[in-house]
Amino acid sequence: MPPRRWFADGGDVLPAARPYGRGPVRQAPFGRPGSAGPVRQARFGLLALDVPGWRVGPTMRLVEIPARLVATTALPFARRLLSHPEGRHRTPDGLLIAMRVEDRMRVYHVDRLLAGDSGPVADFPTPWASWSSHHGNTFLPDLSAAVFSEDDKVRAVDQSGRTRWEWSHSQHPWGQDERGAVVATSDGTQVWAVVPAVDAQGNEVQDLVVLAAGDGRLLGRTTLLNWRQPNPFPLAHADGRHVGVNFIEQDQSDMFWAVLEADGTVHAWQVPCEEESVIDVRADGRLVASHSGQGYFVAQRRFPDGDLVGETDNQEMRALLDGEGESDDDDDGYWRYQWEGLGGFVDDRTVLAALGGPDDVMSHWLLKSPADLDQKSTQLVLGRVRYEPEPCSMFYIRALGDGTWLSADEQSIQRWNLA
Repeated sequence: MPPRRWFADGGDVLPAARPYGRGPVRQAPFGRPGSAGPVRQARFGLLALDVPGWRVGPTMRLVEIPARLVATTALPFARRLLSHPEGRHRTPDGLLIAMRVEDRMRVYHVDRLLAGDSGPVADFPTPWASWSSHHGNTFLPDLSAAVFSEDDKVRAVDQSGRTRWEWSHSQHPWGQDERGAVVATSDGTQVWAVVPAVDAQGNEVQDLVVLAAGDGRLLGRTTLLNWRQPNPFPLAHADGRHVGVNFIEQDQSDMFWAVLEADGTVHAWQVPCEEESVIDVRADGRLVASHSGQGYFVAQRRFPDGDLVGETDNQEMRALLDGEGESDDDDDGYWRYQWEGLGGFVDDRTVLAALGGPDDVMSHWLLKSPADLDQKSTQLVLGRVRYEPEPCSMFYIRALGDGTWLSADEQSIQRWNLA
């Protein structure tokens, strides 16, 4: 993983103090190895900050942006649509999202759901008795089948539970603490699956396979990782062709994009990823929003090369909300605010992000998407969302890309837009 790069004093690029994160260095917070002291005037978004002490510059301002409740409806286990969705497709007829409830995968049409029709538009039986395991499944956008990643196979079933097809990897099943995942392309023609394999030298690896959604034929295959431990989280790109895989483990993550070429070759490439988990892909496919697994920042990266074009740091939020007065070596203060893996693109200009603060208080923020994708942008914080009334829960949100977003708890789901 490459070292962090900080932009300071009008654009000088300096190596970070830690290669795998931004946690404070107790003896010399934010100092550079081999340097005489910390960098002065590190610039974050709306703020000009003197380090140490995070003294706030004259450009600091806190703006509150009102949100309006558009619709709400009762739905048991509603938060699972946002926290553990089992597939999501934007179709010409509207947005479809699935969740697991016990031994069923239930697919909901979001517009109909929020109009009061709380019944699922499709209901698939799962191969297992419990919803709490075997995450990483999906459904086809035409609702003809759900696709499950099992220990020794990838299997598609219809709503009666009948197996439509299966693709076996029983010669190399997943181990006890390992799991795969599947995703369907947005055009519904392909299923991509992360599966276990063994390379020519006998090493355990993780492969990415492409299967025909209609009958499970193998269309292409490539190896992504030469070890097994990280959990895979695949995502479909909006263009219907590309698929991403985000491997996530403690203190490290990897991000790949891949495409099936006309000759059957799976072309895959790794893009920059700094402990990041992907939150969302913009509707036009040109930007990917992600967050640091330890809460340091929200990033906006360009597709397909992964270049960082926008970033909002947790220390920017610390200075914006707390102002002056923090101790120079206050490690606890560094962790006072942390970004969470929630939100996404509200529209093509705005990202919704969730910030955890003291006493587990959660706040939601709107960040500007960079207009120029050829350079890194700053000053991305637009303001804090002010809800009227408050959502039933601040912990589960998902932006929809059409100017609205959802919030949910265990018993209801709400839709919001800007007032």
